[in-house]
Amino acid sequence: MSLDVYLVRDVSEFLVAADLLQENGFDAAAQRVRAWAEDPERLYEANITHNLGPMAEAAGLYHVLWRPDEAGLRFARDLVPDMEAGLAALLADPDRFRRYDAPNGWGVYEHFVPFVRDYLEACKRHPDAGVEVSR
Repeated sequence: MSLDVYLVRDVSEFLVAADLLQENGFDAAAQRVRAWAEDPERLYEANITHNLGPMAEAAGLYHVLWRPDEAGLRFARDLVPDMEAGLAALLADPDRFRRYDAPNGWGVYEHFVPFVRDYLEACKRHPDAGVEVSR
C-alpha cells in the first residue's frame, strides 16, 4: 500500500465561469467547461510507502503528507512551511530518522528525503495547485 500525492490545477474559477455562461444562455459552452473542470490536470504526482508514516510523524510531516485535507491544507503553498521545516529536520539528524527505517527495506530514509524534497519543489513551482491524496 502507498500514499499517493497529487497537485492539480485549481479549476474553481472555471466553474464560476461555467455558471456565468449558463446564466447567459450559453448552455453548450457551460457544459464543455464543466466537463473539462471535472478532470483537472495533474501537475505533479508521486507515491511513497505507508511504512514511512512513523518517520513522517517524527519529522512533523505526517499531517502535511497523509492528511492535508484534515489539516485544512488545500493548496500547494499551504504545505510549504511545514515541508521546509520537516525536510530541515530530516537533513539535520539522519541517524535519528534512520531508526524508523522499515526492516524489510520498503520505506527507508534514503527514499523519504528525496520524496519530500521533490514534493516540496513541486509545491513551490505550483503554489496555486490543489492538493489531493489517496491513502
